[in-house]
Amino acid sequence: MDEHKSRPTIQELSRRYARLNVMLRRTLRPASTALQPEETTASPSLDELRLEYCGFRDTEDSREYVISARLLGSDREYVVAIEHAAFTARHLLFQEGPDICFQRLRRELLGKELTPLPALMITIGELTDYRNAHPPVAHR
Repeated sequence: MDEHKSRPTIQELSRRYARLNVMLRRTLRPASTALQPEETTASPSLDELRLEYCGFRDTEDSREYVISARLLGSDREYVVAIEHAAFTARHLLFQEGPDICFQRLRRELLGKELTPLPALMITIGELTDYRNAHPPVAHR
């Protein structure tokens, strides 16, 4: 074992986790979100929209998650932010940040073309909904 190997940083681990999470969500998408043939329209669908977590940056008031979107040959970067207070108040874990931001951006873009959007901010209501849908795991 090479003791000179450096350990991955938190940011590298966060990027790896987010990419894995995105791949798993695409593979394990619940049947309830699958498009039915009769629902197919000319507007872009879930299968055509590709989102990729590109990292985060901390600002004075929030953590901004950068997500790249690809749709029908068009690419655009978006920013979804979460106030630092959400993490310090334990409403959300740092590991959950990319997931809630991915879900928010997906809802914003579904059925639309990629257009510029101002930075999106995760609301208290979204944090509450996320926490209800993803209860913390009890430690033994």
